[in-house]
Amino acid sequence: MLGNYSMFGKGAMPYAAQLEVPMIISNSQELPKGISSDMLVSNLDIGATALQIAKDNRAFGFYRSMIEMYNNEAMQ
Repeated sequence: MLGNYSMFGKGAMPYAAQLEVPMIISNSQELPKGISSDMLVSNLDIGATALQIAKDNRAFGFYRSMIEMYNNEAMQ
């Protein structure tokens, strides 16, 4: 938390400093360049996204690829 809310660690408190962290995906041919989105994603979706970029079709639990979510409006 770097001193926000007088805290220096992290925890299960739903403060903006922990929840509103930007996610950047670069070098993906499946996304148009220069776009931004306000999709709600989790750090747990990183693994599924990396598998999709690597062209690996294995399931990654209940997590979804951020590329798949961006390209499918129903998943957003």
